[in-house]
Amino acid sequence: MHQSSIKTWLTRYPAAPEVPATEGANGQDEPLDLRPPQLPTVPSPMTPSKASQNALKGDALTGPLTKPSKPTLKQLPPNVTLEACTKDRLASFQRLTALLLPIPYSKAFYAETVHDPVIASLTRVVIWKDALSDSATKSTLDGASDSSSSRVVGAIRCRLVSTTPPTLYISTLGILAPFREHGLATHLLQAVVTTAVKEFGVKEVTAHVWEANEEALAWYKKRGFEVLRKEEGYYQRLKPRTAAWIITWKLGITDMLGFAES
Repeated sequence: MHQSSIKTWLTRYPAAPEVPATEGANGQDEPLDLRPPQLPTVPSPMTPSKASQNALKGDALTGPLTKPSKPTLKQLPPNVTLEACTKDRLASFQRLTALLLPIPYSKAFYAETVHDPVIASLTRVVIWKDALSDSATKSTLDGASDSSSSRVVGAIRCRLVSTTPPTLYISTLGILAPFREHGLATHLLQAVVTTAVKEFGVKEVTAHVWEANEEALAWYKKRGFEVLRKEEGYYQRLKPRTAAWIITWKLGITDMLGFAES
């Protein structure tokens, strides 16, 4: 092409500036159309190819560039409440922990759960109420009209780690298998983190996850936790000793605002 023709072509169709991709309504990066609007049918060297568009959007091989959103918090069933672990519920909490976790805990651990004011404020149990039959209702003592039976089906117990600001450490978290389809564990986590942020200014949450519990590790990852490292021989009471993953969740600005408004 003659030099004058090249100048004419460049003057008529100037190259578009480079602009970064923007986040679309679907939560993924969408490439901008960099073609001049007056050239809908003329090929341009600035027009992104299908391959580059896929690279920007993220495909099945590379995955999206943006982090996956956290699971939507389900509404609690009407027969479920999250409550403090009082003395009369401590035995139920202890049985639940023994059923769900691979290691035994000391008597001091359970005593602190109700007697230490900080730990008590960072502990919740899930109370599940079952409706009883009419005959069971009529047989209640002294003609009481109690038509439901309550039981502990899940719990979370946390403490503070002495850092500045303090870190929330999850000691135990578990839900009985038949009740795991209602988002109860997520509600427990949110309830305790909300208290920790409001009352103690917590900005980070940590925990140990047994290396054999891949389901639990995946659950934490979906809720914003990241794996720091593996700690060998963490569970010393197990034979043989087994390792644990150390995980952390650094609360961002949006997390902090959400918990502060809860």
